[in-house]
Amino acid sequence: MDVSALMVSATAAMHVKNAAGTPLMDEGKPVRIHFYGPSTRQFAELETRQTERSIKRHNDNEGKLVARTAEQRREEAVEDLVLLTDRFENLTFGDKAGEDLHRAVYSSPELGFILAQGSKFVGEWGNFAGSTPPS
Repeated sequence: MDVSALMVSATAAMHVKNAAGTPLMDEGKPVRIHFYGPSTRQFAELETRQTERSIKRHNDNEGKLVARTAEQRREEAVEDLVLLTDRFENLTFGDKAGEDLHRAVYSSPELGFILAQGSKFVGEWGNFAGSTPPS
């Protein structure tokens, strides 16, 4: 078996669903978010960032396990997903663009279903399988 056929793509598109689970469309075009996957530099940077946060919490609390607040968990999840977002497709939020757009969507509590979908999507290698291998 040629294992190179199993290589994953650097990015993958997630079709965004509304809170009820219906895929979103904008004038007949799918609303999608393109994410960097587990084989990328961005994902490696995310893992480093998460480890650094964990070590900092451990040191700040003198080695005691202390749960993060809901606000801290949400802020970290937003920043993590912003790092892994390549681009939005057919999705706007006022006049925001680029990273500001991504952050605005992910940090809106009323759009929390998008943050949840994205967080789940990027954690599954299979979502990045079967396309163009990373360069």
